[in-house]
Amino acid sequence: MQLKQSNRNNAYIVDRIEDGVAVLYSDDGSKKEIRLADFPKPLSQGDMVFISDGKYRKNTKEAEERKNKLIALRKELSSDREGKK
Repeated sequence: MQLKQSNRNNAYIVDRIEDGVAVLYSDDGSKKEIRLADFPKPLSQGDMVFISDGKYRKNTKEAEERKNKLIALRKELSSDREGKK
């Protein structure tokens, strides 16, 4: 999934949460660690966050779209394997 170019460098996915810190990764693999207390809304693994001017914005819709595309891809890959047996 492609993000709008203006947001692409500011988009991160919550990889995991450990000891009150959200570990985030961008599409290019850059990593950020941010205290959960600094987020305005609760976060969970797989959430998408945009960071701009030191502010954080959770994007639930975009995260759900990414999740659905991954599920579809897994199903497609699984059916491809079944067809090759």
